[in-house]
Amino acid sequence: GEMQRLIPTKVDGWIKIKEVETETETETETEPVTETEPETAGPTTEPFVEEEVQIDAQWIIATTEVDAGATVALPITVKGDKDGLNSYIAKLAVDDGPTATAAEAGDAYAALQFVDNVPALIFGATYTDGLNVVAADDSTVFYVTFQVPADAAPGTLYNVTWKDLIINNGEMQRLIPTKVDGWIKIK
Repeated sequence: GEMQRLIPTKVDGWIKIKEVETETETETETEPVTETEPETAGPTTEPFVEEEVQIDAQWIIATTEVDAGATVALPITVKGDKDGLNSYIAKLAVDDGPTATAAEAGDAYAALQFVDNVPALIFGATYTDGLNVVAADDSTVFYVTFQVPADAAPGTLYNVTWKDLIINNGEMQRLIPTKVDGWIKIK
């Protein structure tokens, strides 16, 4: 379940212009047209580099107190999204103890198609066109449901942290928000 950045191979193409026949009232002639081929054929090795843009938004993993053995839907919220986004991939980490059992999209980016890999704590979404979607303040990006151990001692704190967060806008700029970690505490 590790996140890997995949960089596709890019191949330059070319257009070949065929000979064009032109007709006049008195005669028909064929005019040759110069064929142009690319200077270098084959894959280019230059990788695509995303432009990184620091944004004011915060992506916040909630904090909560629950009873031992509880099931809790922990929200991941966004605050200060003025720029909007087109896609995201989030990878979380949790201390040993709670088990992630489910995930669902929140209302922040409801127009995006949400996907998850709950066991690996990887969540993502993408929009079907190049538009950017702006979230309302304090709206929920997604929820992760955790089952807390029944034998957890009162006062036990389980950290839920950001392992990675990749956000892109419709212009393929990588947006860098402030990430705030959260926790689940046993009452």
